[in-house]
Amino acid sequence: MTTVATPARLDWLSDALVGLSPGQRVYATGVPWAVYLHLAELRDARRSGVKITFDRGRIELMSPKIQHEQPHFRLGLVVMTLAEELDVELRNAGATTLRREAGEQGLEADDSFYIAHVRDVLGVRDIDLTVHPPPDLVIEIDLTSSSVAKEAIYGPMGVPELWRMDDGQVAIRHLQAGGTYRPESRSLAFPQVTADELTRLLSETEDEGELAFVRRCRAWAKALTPPAPNP
Repeated sequence: MTTVATPARLDWLSDALVGLSPGQRVYATGVPWAVYLHLAELRDARRSGVKITFDRGRIELMSPKIQHEQPHFRLGLVVMTLAEELDVELRNAGATTLRREAGEQGLEADDSFYIAHVRDVLGVRDIDLTVHPPPDLVIEIDLTSSSVAKEAIYGPMGVPELWRMDDGQVAIRHLQAGGTYRPESRSLAFPQVTADELTRLLSETEDEGELAFVRRCRAWAKALTPPAPNP
């Protein structure tokens, strides 16, 4: 269920955030940056699972369902397994809040990773985009249409790569010079990986448990590893 409003007063948003049911979204416009920050603090204190997307006065509160959580969990496992098998160091930033105060934009990814810039954030407790680079790879699951376009937020932040899953299909999208995203067949972070392979891997394991998925994922990732040169 989605609630849409352009309120004269915004106090009700606090109650809406605390009372969100799984799968429910609340959308409002004309929201000041300070109200967004207040709601983010309230969420951290009382409803840590709620995601808040804010873009220049427009705000969306969303409480994910389980069918939203499993795909991004599995894509995250794919990234971790690839990193291990291909010997690529990374840091999982998860659903860390990313904010641009200058642009009045903020959101939480479904999952995010530092790969090319991992050394810039090792040991960092709080990501500050005025100091630190954005994540190199962000995962987003689009099971229902968002009222606030997230690519329009990730672009100005400089996130170079998105893996987006919508209607069972994984799309790999690369950041362009103008701040928009373009679909590409291969990953920037893991050039061995294609969008079609990611889609097939998740589709073929949809009815399997997590342990079976990890085993299938590991076997797939090992097959991508270049053979060692002959001595």
